This record gives sequence, structure tokens and C-alpha cells, in this order.
Amino acid sequence: MYTGVTFMIINLSNKNKYFSQRDNFLRPSGTCGPTSAANAIHICNIDIPEYNKHPEKQLEDIITATLQTEEARKYMLSKYPAASFNPWNVSDCIVWAVNKLAGKKVAECNRLSEHEMFYTLLKNEGVIVVGTSLTPSRHFVTVVGFDTEQSDIESVTDPQDIDTNFISKIIIDDSWGNVMTGYKDRNGYNVSIPYTVFVKHILEYSKKKMCQKYFMQ
Repeated sequence: MYTGVTFMIINLSNKNKYFSQRDNFLRPSGTCGPTSAANAIHICNIDIPEYNKHPEKQLEDIITATLQTEEARKYMLSKYPAASFNPWNVSDCIVWAVNKLAGKKVAECNRLSEHEMFYTLLKNEGVIVVGTSLTPSRHFVTVVGFDTEQSDIESVTDPQDIDTNFISKIIIDDSWGNVMTGYKDRNGYNVSIPYTVFVKHILEYSKKKMCQKYFMQ
């Protein structure tokens, strides 16, 4: 359905620092959630006072440390009483930790459709952190953009006006590396994945997906 009339890349991660979980001090193999949050925080220019005070610390480690507290576990159990997982693997808890560290609401959890995700990016409202099936043990990534050939994309005023038939690629920041190389390439900054991969492994064929939405400051 590509018309060839226009081609537009929406990408909010350009010129922003990329955080990799591989060099995390705390739980490097299991902190894709906090590291994806760190990427979103940086892109959205969210101020984290503790990070400003301790530049020697990694932002994702600060988030993980907050999620390792008894307070974080109590918060998780208040929402999921039978939980057998850890707070750093739960979107609600990650957003709770980020808002706590920021001292105000800078992110929220909502079930979003793909149209709502793309609209958030299109209107520069912020970026999306979402759980995926890109790895066997599941994995968080930061959705930062998409490629489209929709000729009227810049005049869209409603999420439903975005025509996904014209979207070819989704752009993510992946804290583990480049999934398109089977993670042999450890640089996960600005990775373009086919729209079909997005539908299968990020949207997971759902009409709406639980997302962490980080607000542009």
C-alpha cells in the first residue's frame, strides 16, 4: 500500500545517550526494565535529583536500588498479592520508582493500543517502555519511533488517524543490544525492526498492551 508520496521517520532517540544494561553494577542480566526506563528518562529530559547528586552512579542502578527496597516490594504486593516475581520486572513498580525518584509524576502505566503508542511519539509527548517476547525470558525495550509513508501523517489529530498499513519499521532502544543480529551486536541504540516483528513480539497480537509512558519535559 505504499504510495511513494512521502517518507517520514519519527525518532525521538536521536542525539540522546544510550544506556546498556550489560555494564550495570546491579543485576546486569535482569535489569532491562530499569535500563529501558533510564533510556526513556534521558530522552524525555526528566530530572532525577539523586542522579544529579551522584553522577558517578549509573541511572539504571539508582532505579534498580530503589526497586530492591522493602518499600518497593510492599508496593508490588499491594497490587499483586500473590506475586512471585520481582519489582524490577513489573511496569507498575518501575513507574512507581521513577516517579518517587523524580519527586513528581513523570510517567504512568496504561494499556495502550498501537495507534496510541505511535501518536505519543508522533506528537512528541514522550516515549514508551514495554515488555516484549523478543527474548525467551521476556524483555523490556524503549519504543522511540517509526517509519511511515502516510502522506498526511503530520496533520494527524487523533490516534486512529494513523494508518498502520503505511508503517514499515519501528525504532527501539534495546538495552541488551540489536535483536536483529540475534544480539551479537551489543549496541541497541536506534534499532529498526520490521513492523511485523513489532506486532508479533512487542504488541504480541494484542489490541492493547500494558505500557510505561514517559512524558516529555
